[in-house]
Amino acid sequence: MTSRRRRRIVRARLPIEERAMSDRESIEREASVEAALRAFSEGRSMEERSLGLKRLMKGGAIHAVRDDSRFAEGVKEALREVRSGGDPGQKLPALTAVARIASRIKAMRGELACELASALHGPLPELSELGDAEDRAYAAQALEWAPGSWMAPYAARAIVAEEAGEKARAALVRVLLRRAPDLSTAFGTLREPLAKWRPDTEAPGDSVARRLKRILSATRKEIVLGEYPPGDDVGAAVERLVKNAFFGAGPPESPGARAEIVCEITLFLHDLVRTRFSLATESSTYGALRVASRWFVTGRWPEKARKPLAVLSRDIEEAIALLARQGITDNDLLKSLVLVEGTRGNALKITSRIAERFTGLPKETSEWLRRGRVGKKARGTESALESGLLAADRSLALLLIDSGRLAATIDGPGRDLLDDVRVFKPDMEKSAEALLNRAKAVAGGVRSLAGKRSLRMRGEAGEVVDYSPIEHEGIAGPMAGARRVRIVQPLVERVRVDNVSEVVLKAAVEPERRRSAGKSRDGIRGNS
Repeated sequence: MTSRRRRRIVRARLPIEERAMSDRESIEREASVEAALRAFSEGRSMEERSLGLKRLMKGGAIHAVRDDSRFAEGVKEALREVRSGGDPGQKLPALTAVARIASRIKAMRGELACELASALHGPLPELSELGDAEDRAYAAQALEWAPGSWMAPYAARAIVAEEAGEKARAALVRVLLRRAPDLSTAFGTLREPLAKWRPDTEAPGDSVARRLKRILSATRKEIVLGEYPPGDDVGAAVERLVKNAFFGAGPPESPGARAEIVCEITLFLHDLVRTRFSLATESSTYGALRVASRWFVTGRWPEKARKPLAVLSRDIEEAIALLARQGITDNDLLKSLVLVEGTRGNALKITSRIAERFTGLPKETSEWLRRGRVGKKARGTESALESGLLAADRSLALLLIDSGRLAATIDGPGRDLLDDVRVFKPDMEKSAEALLNRAKAVAGGVRSLAGKRSLRMRGEAGEVVDYSPIEHEGIAGPMAGARRVRIVQPLVERVRVDNVSEVVLKAAVEPERRRSAGKSRDGIRGNS
């Protein structure tokens, strides 16, 4: 029995009054859809058309009218307004309308993305001109398809200007990070509009702190999900961002605002470090926290920040331990630990535990961990050079994994692609072959460099092994209680001359039971 026939039978069993009411509701819905469709296709302004589109989306009627010629006319008109150099006030509502349609009708998404990519070649009116936060969120999503160098500074201004639309801010942060070559550049682009922003409030410092908190919160969520290169001295870039934000407004006045921004800065630095652990060994990474420390009596962090600071303290402890095992000491990194812990005594208690845990450390290193002082030998030129190389080894480990994937692609799909080029584009055969050969040479060079640093991969994607928290990182978070896991991305380790290995990059794993889903997660990088 068909669903339509069932509805007829059910309706026939209803009392006459209920059937009449049902008929009336059906007629009213049809009239409402018709009116909304007419507004979307024939409205005198984009605001009027957008209201019609919203009504179509609210009841899901948009799918029923998607093949109607009037709906196509409305879409065409919205795209024309986006391209038009006429009334700038119509562009943003038109852009929002197109983004709404693309979000709801998947079959049209690719076509609309191409249309917007060809239409959005110049700056738009500021996103804040859209009064509705939901409209700004849709418009921000559409900006991901816009080409051009104007997009990054435009997104940065909109991130700072956004009042409370966190969905819009998150989409804008994603646009900025994807357009910038690295995180340092992205933070530099944000710095100017944030420094110029002047809240018209009684306590401007508090307002800046709360706005900065929202910006950092949206940014750290995105950097955890994405794979963005840090760039040159990303810690200094974050420090300048925080410092410049309060130049005009002054520091936050209320204890609550100060505590909130300290917590957010701390969590931001933790997420930055845990996704790119090589940054943990760079003392400049923690510069933003030094800016915030000036608002408090030395060593007296707010109670609310105690837990986030404890997490960051463990990050620094792990970084100091990593360097100490190589016989390297770093007084600046120790100062960062003192900053987080509040006192030098508290910091030395932590470093002393490192000395007790690793009993085979060089004498000078062990003494430095226990007393905070070190002889000149441990801070020689060779040690400083090795410290820089160790900081780069995690990045090299990621490149080593990528080089393996690249080599596999060249030997498989790459050769098939070359065969297709020979048939369909014979004039490009030499260029395509040169490209593949160059890629293969780069992959080989990375493997050679990793070999000189005694780095090697262990484990293969798809292999099921016993879970080890020292060697494995769950792709979806903590793996409490896990016994057997499936490797998604192999481990990278350094093998020392005494044949003792140490993990540089943990293997990304998932529970063994997920294997039945049959989904590949190749390309996901683990965090340590």
